[in-house]
Amino acid sequence: MRLRSLKVRNYRVHRDLEVRFDDRLNLVAGPNEVGKSTVAEALHRALFLRPNVTGAVREGLLTRPDGGHPEVEVVFAADGAEWTLHKRFSGGNGTVRLSRHGETTLSGDEAEARLAELLRGEDALGGRRAGQLDDKWAHLWVWQGASGGDPAGSLQAQADQLIQRLQSMGGLGLYVSQRDSEVAGRVRARYEEVFTKAGKPRAGSELHEREEAAAAAQARLEERTAAVRELEGAAERYRDAGARLEKAREALASLEEEEARVAERLREVERLRREQEERTRKLTETRERLERLREADREIAELVEAIAARREDVATQETAFEALEADHAERLEARARAERLREDAARAVREARVELERRRARLQHAERREQLAELESVRERVEALEEEIDEATRALSELPPVTDEVLEELAALDAERLRSEDRLSAVAAEIEVLEAGLPVRLADEPIEPETPRTVTRDTELRVGEETRIRIRPGGGETLEETRALAEERAATLAGRLEELGCASLAKARETSKERVKLESARDGARAKLEGLAGEDFDARLRRAQEQWQEAQGALARFGEELPGDEAEPPAPETLAAGVEEAERVLAEREETERRLEEERSEKARAVEQASGTLEEKREALRSVKAEVDRKKSNLELLEERVGDAERRRQELEGLAEREAREAEQLAETEAALAGLDPDQLEADRTRLVRALEQQRSERSEADRERAGARALLESGGTTDPYADLKAAHAALDRARERERSARLRADALALLHETFETEKGALTRSLVAPLEERVNGYLRTIFADGSEIALDLEGTSLATPSLRRGERFAFEELSGGAREQFAVAVRLAAAELLAEDHDGALPIVLDDAFAYSDPERVRGLMRALDRAAGRGLQVVLMTCTPEDYASLGAHSIHLTRAPAG
Repeated sequence: MRLRSLKVRNYRVHRDLEVRFDDRLNLVAGPNEVGKSTVAEALHRALFLRPNVTGAVREGLLTRPDGGHPEVEVVFAADGAEWTLHKRFSGGNGTVRLSRHGETTLSGDEAEARLAELLRGEDALGGRRAGQLDDKWAHLWVWQGASGGDPAGSLQAQADQLIQRLQSMGGLGLYVSQRDSEVAGRVRARYEEVFTKAGKPRAGSELHEREEAAAAAQARLEERTAAVRELEGAAERYRDAGARLEKAREALASLEEEEARVAERLREVERLRREQEERTRKLTETRERLERLREADREIAELVEAIAARREDVATQETAFEALEADHAERLEARARAERLREDAARAVREARVELERRRARLQHAERREQLAELESVRERVEALEEEIDEATRALSELPPVTDEVLEELAALDAERLRSEDRLSAVAAEIEVLEAGLPVRLADEPIEPETPRTVTRDTELRVGEETRIRIRPGGGETLEETRALAEERAATLAGRLEELGCASLAKARETSKERVKLESARDGARAKLEGLAGEDFDARLRRAQEQWQEAQGALARFGEELPGDEAEPPAPETLAAGVEEAERVLAEREETERRLEEERSEKARAVEQASGTLEEKREALRSVKAEVDRKKSNLELLEERVGDAERRRQELEGLAEREAREAEQLAETEAALAGLDPDQLEADRTRLVRALEQQRSERSEADRERAGARALLESGGTTDPYADLKAAHAALDRARERERSARLRADALALLHETFETEKGALTRSLVAPLEERVNGYLRTIFADGSEIALDLEGTSLATPSLRRGERFAFEELSGGAREQFAVAVRLAAAELLAEDHDGALPIVLDDAFAYSDPERVRGLMRALDRAAGRGLQVVLMTCTPEDYASLGAHSIHLTRAPAG
C-alpha cells in the first residue's frame, strides 16, 4: 500500500489543503502550529474513523463551530490498483465513497467493508470504539510525543500477523506441536506448584513444609542449648553480683564523707564570691564616675583652647574680608567707567555713520544734477507728462526709502529688541517697601511704602544710616550682559530708523504704504510718456529724474538746504574727498568702540571673579563664627553639668581616694578566695558526685543481677535441661533426612522444567531471528557502537525489547534520544516484515518523532529512513526543522498557510 495524495477541507487548522506524496521519502515541513500533525491525523482518520462519528471526536476535527463539515480525500495504491477514498464527517449524515478507476463507486457500509479488505481486516471505528483510534496501525503512525514509547506495545495489535509472518520465514512446527505444548504445560504447571518465579520453594508445597520442619527442629535445638547455657551463666552471675554489691557499699560510705567536707568549703567560696562581686561593682562605679569627670575636664580645656584659637581666626578672616570688599568696590567702579566710555564710543560711531551718509548724499546730489542737466533739452515734448511724473517723484523723494526689504529688516531688529527686553524683565528684581521704621533709599533715591521699584542692575539699598544692602538681580554678570544686549539692540534699531529719517517703526510702515501709492501713480504717467517718446530716451530721462529727486530727498532728510538752480554746486571731486574723510573717521571710531568693548568685558569678568571670591570668604567667615558659637554653647553646657574648675578639682580628689580604698578591699577578698582554690573544689565536687552516682549505679546493677540470677535458677529447676537438649538433637536429624528426600524430587522437577525452557528459548530465538536481523540492520546505520537488539516472547506477543552494548540495557534505562532511535528501528523492521501482506509496501508516518535526537544521531536516522525506503516502505516525516534533513533527499512539502480562525 502506498499513499498518493491527500486533500482536506474544513479540517482543524486547514480550510483547503492538497498534498501529494512521493513513493519513497517525504518531508512535511513548516513552523509550529501550521498543521503538520493535522496532516498525519487526517490520513489516519480517513482510513480508520467512520464518517458518521459524533460527539467530542467529531468536534475535534472542526476548524470552528460554523466552519463547515470536515472532508478528507485520500488516493492510495493497494491490491495492484489505485483507489480514491472520500469521507465527509458531518455527524449522523456522514458519507464515505471508495472508487477504483473504471469501476462502480462504493459507498456506505460497502465502501467501509472493501476498505477493511484493502487494509487486511482493519475495519473503521465509530461510536464508543472511536476512543481506540490511536491503536490502529500504531506501529506505522508515530504520533508527536509518543516516539520514545515501548515499541512492543505499538505492535500489540499486529502481534498475530507478525508471529505468522515469522513462522512462515523460519518454521516453528515443533514449537506449536499440540502434544509438546501439553507436556510443556504440565511440566510448567507442576514446577509452578513447587517453585515461585524467583526459584524459591512455594508455600504449601512438600519441599517448603519439609524445609520449615527442619528449620523448626533447628530452632528447638538452639533453644535447648541456650537454656542450658543460660542456667550455667546465672549461677556464675549470682556469685559475682554479691561480691560487687559489698564493695559498692564500702566505697559509698567513704565518698559521702569526703563530699560533705568539699561542700562546706564551697559554701565559703560562694560567700566570698558574692562579696567580691559587690566590691567589684562599687569599684567599677567609682572608676566610671571618675573617668567621666576626667573626660569632661579634658573636654572643657580643649573647648577653651579651641575657642581662643577660633577667635583669632575670625579676626584674621574679617580683616581679609574687608580688603576683598574694598577690592570688589573698586572693580565695580572700573567696570562702570568702562561701560560709560563704551557708550560714548558707540554714540560717536553712530554720529560718524550719519555724517558719512550725509556726505554721500551731497555727492550723489551733485552727480545726479549734472546727469539731469544733460537731458533737459528734450523735456518740452513731454511737459505735461513730466510734470505729473515729477509731482509723484517729488512726493516719493520726500519720503524715506522704506521698501519691503527695509521693513523686514526693521521688524527683525524690533523683534530682537523685544526679546532682549523680555529677558531683562525676567531677571530683574522688584522691590516694594510694605512698612519701615527707618528711611529706605534705593541708589540714593527714597522709596515710599507700597510703591514698587524694578531693579535691573547692581544697586545699593540703604535702611537708615547704618544698614547697606547690595541687590544683584539675576545673579550678577548675567543681568549686566542681558541689559547691555537689550540696550545695544535698542540702539541699533534707533540708529537704523535715524538713518532712514523715520521717528518710529509705525512711521516707517506708513511711509512704505505711501511710497507704494505714489510709485503706482508715477508708473502710470511713465506708461503714457513711453507712447510719446523713444524707449531709450524715456528710460534715461526717468532714471535721471528719479535719481535727482532721490538725491534731493536724501539731502532733505539730513536737514541740508537744497541749493537753487542759480547757485553753483560744489564739484563732485571735492565732495568725494569729503566722503573718503568721513569713511576714515567712521573706521577709527568703530575700532575705538571695539577696543572699549573688550575693556568693558574684561572689567566685567574681573567683577564676577571678585564677587565669587568675596562670597566664598563671606561663607567661610560665617562658618567660623558659627563654629565658635557652637563651641561656646558646648562649654556652657559642660560647666553647667560638672561645675566650675574648683568644684571639679575637689570631686576628682574625693573620687581618687575612694577608688584606692575600694581597690584595697577588693584585693583582700580576692586573696581570701584564691586561698580556697575554688576551681579545684568545683572539680573535686564534680568528681565526687560522678563517683557517688557510679557507685550507686554499680550497687543497683549488682543487686538487679543477683535477683535476676536467683529467679532464673529457681524457675529452671522443674525439668532436666540436659535431657531436653539430647531430645532436640535427635528430632533435628529426623527432620533433615525428610528434607533431603523432598529436595531430590524437587530438583528433578526443576531440571526437567529447565530442559523444556531451554529448548523453548532456542525455538524462540529461531522465531525472532529474522526480526532481530532487520532491526540490527537499522541499528547499525544509527549507532556506531555495535548496538544490537535483544528480543523475547511473552506468550504469542513480543516482550519489551532491550539493547546490548557489551552489557544488556532495559528499554526504560535508555536516554530519551536513544529510546526514540531504538523504537523507530523496531518499527521500521516490523513494518518491513508486515509489508509483504500489503503488496510489499506500507507507509510509515513520523510526526516530529526525533525531538530528543542530537544532529549526529539525526544523520544516522536519515540513513535508516533511506534504508527503509529502499526496502518497500513509504516514509512521511513531519518536522519544524527541515534543515536538519537536507541531506535526506526527500520530496519536500512545505506548509506555510496560517492556521484557520
